[in-house]
Amino acid sequence: MEAVATRFSLRNAFVSVFFLALLFCVLVAPAKAQSTASLNGTVTDPSGAAVPNAKVAVTNAATGIASTTQTDSAGAYLFPSLPIGTYRIEVTASGFQSAAISDLKLPVATDITQNIQLKVGQASEHVEIVAEAAVIDTTTNSMGQVINDKTVQEIPLNGRHFTALVGMLAVGFVVLVLSSPYRMHRIFGYMDPWSDPFGSGYQLSHALIAFGRGEWLGVGLGGSVEKLHYLPEAHTDFLLAVLAEELGFVGVLLVIVLFAWIVARGFAIARQAAERGRHFAALTAQGIGIWIGFQAFINMGVNM
Repeated sequence: MEAVATRFSLRNAFVSVFFLALLFCVLVAPAKAQSTASLNGTVTDPSGAAVPNAKVAVTNAATGIASTTQTDSAGAYLFPSLPIGTYRIEVTASGFQSAAISDLKLPVATDITQNIQLKVGQASEHVEIVAEAAVIDTTTNSMGQVINDKTVQEIPLNGRHFTALVGMLAVGFVVLVLSSPYRMHRIFGYMDPWSDPFGSGYQLSHALIAFGRGEWLGVGLGGSVEKLHYLPEAHTDFLLAVLAEELGFVGVLLVIVLFAWIVARGFAIARQAAERGRHFAALTAQGIGIWIGFQAFINMGVNM
């Protein structure tokens, strides 16, 4: 019984850490989005033709952190998310003089376009340009402005108060559970199935037995005993319990790794879309990745 109690304590700790990490990521993401700007432009030669494969580097004057990219076949470059501040842009290309623009200010939540023209010459030759004091957002025809904390707090609800929304949902969940005896029975049965192994804890206790029988490498594909009506709903979320019995810890780990790979690919696609300025596609890919990962976590978690 002590081993069972230890196992349930570890499971509860894992679930708590996961949801705390998820909440932290959701709370941090909006804050980061409010303090960044986008920088894009086109690199051309004196005749106005595009200069592909030119190296574009931007350096934050305050932190010294540099980011680099290359122009595409149309001579365009893009930095989709840069912290607000003052930057220096340096552009180099084969057969052209290097060019630099200093004191380029990126206000909060703006999409700045800075086109650069290179002169024909040796790369060792250098052209220095000082940016204008006021930078115009040529994409939206608006001026950027740094917002102080008071102004941010007075902005109408826009997804910023996610903590309050999560709190309201948590309170609503608790109220729904406490107001319905069968829901309370299911919740407490999940937390400790061994307190009623022949009643509310029957399904989960047999799922745990299946995990225990599988050990490291399982009893063999098709060799599960629990799926022969000992585990009543073996075809639903508890399919993982049958897999654990037949393929063991190694099989379960492989399933988790495969789902993690799918989520990682979703975020990789989102990052590539964001770098190309396709923000809707980026958010769609992130949403699909998060939803698949969250559902997989819940469906696997109910087995344990």
